[in-house]
Amino acid sequence: MDFSLSEEQQIFVDTVRDFTLKEVQPWVRYIEENQGNDLGHKKAREIFKNAAKLGLTAMGYPEVVGGVKSDPLTIGLGCEAFGLHGGLPQLESGQPLCGPSGPGSVLAIAGSKEQKEEWVPKMIAGEKVVSIGSTEPHCGSDASQIKTTARREGDEYVINGEKQMMGGTRWSDAHLVFARTSDQPGAKGISAILVETNREGIEKYQFRTLGGSFWEIGGIRYKDVRVPVANLVGEEGRGFYLGMGMFDWMRALAGCFTVGLAQKSLDESVAYAKQRQTFGQPIGKWESVQFRIAEGATLLEAARWLSYRALWLAGAQKPYTKEASMVKWWVPTIAFNVVNDCMQNLGATGYTTNSLDELRLRYIRALWVADGTIDIQKIVIGREILGRDFVPYRREK
Repeated sequence: MDFSLSEEQQIFVDTVRDFTLKEVQPWVRYIEENQGNDLGHKKAREIFKNAAKLGLTAMGYPEVVGGVKSDPLTIGLGCEAFGLHGGLPQLESGQPLCGPSGPGSVLAIAGSKEQKEEWVPKMIAGEKVVSIGSTEPHCGSDASQIKTTARREGDEYVINGEKQMMGGTRWSDAHLVFARTSDQPGAKGISAILVETNREGIEKYQFRTLGGSFWEIGGIRYKDVRVPVANLVGEEGRGFYLGMGMFDWMRALAGCFTVGLAQKSLDESVAYAKQRQTFGQPIGKWESVQFRIAEGATLLEAARWLSYRALWLAGAQKPYTKEASMVKWWVPTIAFNVVNDCMQNLGATGYTTNSLDELRLRYIRALWVADGTIDIQKIVIGREILGRDFVPYRREK
């Protein structure tokens, strides 16, 4: 069992480091301060397109649509490097700077030939943005209970309903909408449909979040929105299962996102503890500070390898739903606590925007709810270990 990076992986991580330090880190505060306006969006798009020129955004997509062959673990290493070197893994919600987005992965796998050719290359290049439309006002984690409908009328679907907590709605060019196309209950009646945002009957609204522009989310109301039947992604009635596969990928990757951010905070905290003096000695000599650092380093090491294993399983094409949920529950929780402890080590400075700790804390906190709450992940883990007969929502026949 070899835990070292390959030569290719190390070169890739170094490339991401150099790109982040030059192109991302200097602009993080600027983008956040200009959240929701054209200035912030323009800069974020510019950085994304520069990442695309290096091939970073193409990683993991099929080569036939302009992708670059890469394994999930290597993509995870890149996401970790973005956080570790002072940047963020994504500059607008739902658009990672390394590897496929959730909707991009679904379109690349299940989209029609026309959908792949029309959308995926443009998503890779940063020319198009597609948001996920799953969560609704009455349901989130219980995604099989969505009420948005897509009624078939001739060669069109007529969509009615409302979606919430969608990333990047302000700037997106289309939504991957999960809607009911039949009267079958639960997951079986749900299909995935690509809905362009320039169609009539779409009303957008925004939420302001703790994560700022990096987790800018909103909602969409669909009123008699007509799209061609050709916009169906995959088979009718199989949308729920496409979505769950997408979320496994995003959950596994979330661990690397957050480990990189928390590790950067810890590295900065160590440097500060060595030079900051109280009562005539560095604060790193005080047990309270030293123990927070020791505990954080230990927990992050464990979180890192749990994340790596989930992505390794994905690359080996082995089942990884359980491990992805382990990552999604535990790693953001650990990372949040580590960054919070690092803020404490900085004292009053940690509570100011002079430090990026507060931004990292807000970003990581979003992952307690995005792509499935940390609470639902424990139910998924229990189901995978004990079997479906033991899920708490199972109704006895």
